[in-house]
Amino acid sequence: MEMPEQVRDSVILMLDEYLETENDQPDAVNLAEQVIAAIEAAAEGAGMEDPEEVVARIEDEQSYEDSLIEALEVEFENTDDMELTGEEIMAYVERVCGIEWLSDSDLDPFGENNYDE
Repeated sequence: MEMPEQVRDSVILMLDEYLETENDQPDAVNLAEQVIAAIEAAAEGAGMEDPEEVVARIEDEQSYEDSLIEALEVEFENTDDMELTGEEIMAYVERVCGIEWLSDSDLDPFGENNYDE
């Protein structure tokens, strides 16, 4: 799935803030829930069309047997060496979700995005 780099940057900031202020040692379930909430909030902040559908589109594209949140939970549970930073967590999310990040230069000449195609 293609998403703007702005979403990635916002998710990292949200995760870092969560880890600093709310829970610096979340379990896999809490961390997966926070990641999903951050992705949806960042998609909305970036002006993506239907931000509440971003997670469903990721699930469709990746053909998960279970939900994305369950896939992330399994990934986080099976990862002992992950540093709890927004950047490190995002690296796992990118791998699990197959996300490609689009920069501003990927916008068409009229300033519209191609994120939902």
